[in-house]
Amino acid sequence: TLTKMLLKHKVTGLAYETIEDKDWLLPLLAPMSEVAGVAAVQFAAEYLQKKYGGCGITLGKIRDVEAARVVIVGGGVAGVSAARTAVGMGARVTILEKRRERVADLKKMFQEKPISVVNTNNCDTARYLRGAHVLIGATLCSGARAEHVISREQVLLTAQGAVIVDISIDQGGCIWGSQGTTHEKPMFMKEGRVYCCVGNIPGQFPLQSTPALTDKTLPYILMVARDGIEQALLKD
Repeated sequence: TLTKMLLKHKVTGLAYETIEDKDWLLPLLAPMSEVAGVAAVQFAAEYLQKKYGGCGITLGKIRDVEAARVVIVGGGVAGVSAARTAVGMGARVTILEKRRERVADLKKMFQEKPISVVNTNNCDTARYLRGAHVLIGATLCSGARAEHVISREQVLLTAQGAVIVDISIDQGGCIWGSQGTTHEKPMFMKEGRVYCCVGNIPGQFPLQSTPALTDKTLPYILMVARDGIEQALLKD
């Protein structure tokens, strides 16, 4: 319906999530991914509580007790944001990434942090998923459906009561069992795991999301206003 109305009124639209910069990155999606990464860990921390069916463990560092294990699939902006947040709370974090050049960047980025970065092209991911308390899906396929990268068998390797937060749900989800949820009903149980697959996570954090997005969007708006849409597209 929305697309039909845009066509009817001859509106030219640019999709935020597909605009790329000179390095082929997604500058308008990046701030939203940062918010989503932080929020994913906040969701996980809440739903790990026993009353929700979770493991009954915190993400904090508790003396003489094993720390929670968090596995993040995808080392993009959302994955990095989630990793920093989780390790800051005291969890042990592993990032699974398949792009070799990105693996190198992540290892350099986190060389002084207790974060393991694993190249999934040359290892068995089962050892990292086995017993994990939190699994966060943070993959991204620009302008396309997210690739399913975690199977049912892999999900069942996680701890009973593990929390699964699929940030990629806006693009269909990247983890087996993921189904879109809402802010009103954010979680459901499946195979003994707590799933949280809320679409548009940044919408619940407008006082950070809006200025962050506006800051990145303004230069593009000014370019279109100054040069017109056709010239703006030809120039950039």
